Amino acid sequence: MQGIAIEDAKLTCEKFAEYLANEEHHQPVLILDLRSFLVYNQSHIKNSINICIPKTLAKRDGFSTKTMESGICKKPEKDLFKQRKGSVIVLYDQNGCEKDQNGVTIKSFEALMKEGVSQHVYYLEGFLKLLK
Repeated sequence: MQGIAIEDAKLTCEKFAEYLANEEHHQPVLILDLRSFLVYNQSHIKNSINICIPKTLAKRDGFSTKTMESGICKKPEKDLFKQRKGSVIVLYDQNGCEKDQNGVTIKSFEALMKEGVSQHVYYLEGFLKLLK
């Protein structure tokens, strides 16, 4: 699945809610919140894992899933992230998908795709609807 563009991995809130409501899906879902820790603590999608990575770090060469892991504060969440093989991974940020090619969302998407342990990596568009 390498080579897919993030624009082709868009997932609407409605489709995501349908997927979660469907008892037939057998793959675990890993929801990654790429916003700041402060914003995450104000509100977030239930069972999401906060990965707080400064934009300056995302711009550096060598950004990888190890970089992402370093942005997870809580050990139980870090352990869940380490067990991501075979999971459906859903990313979200403050804007639904930042457009900056060196931004955290795009870099995280690319790192997960390059790693190849999950065949299904998406970004959630318009997640703020889920928080209301």
